[in-house]
Amino acid sequence: MKNDLKARVEQTEKKSMDDYIQRLKDVDSSDATIMIASLLLNTDSPEPHKEAGAIFMMEKYGTLYAKK
Repeated sequence: MKNDLKARVEQTEKKSMDDYIQRLKDVDSSDATIMIASLLLNTDSPEPHKEAGAIFMMEKYGTLYAKK
């Protein structure tokens, strides 16, 4: 039962992360960079969104630091 619950949580977090990555891809790159920076600076941001921001930056720029 514990493993089943853990799997459901992980699946939900992955879906949330994938949805946020798509949302970042749909906006202009400079706007996405600003969104990611605000996510990382806000301690209350959901962890899947922070992970999505890092993945987006790595896929798009190959680094976590992009020039504005």
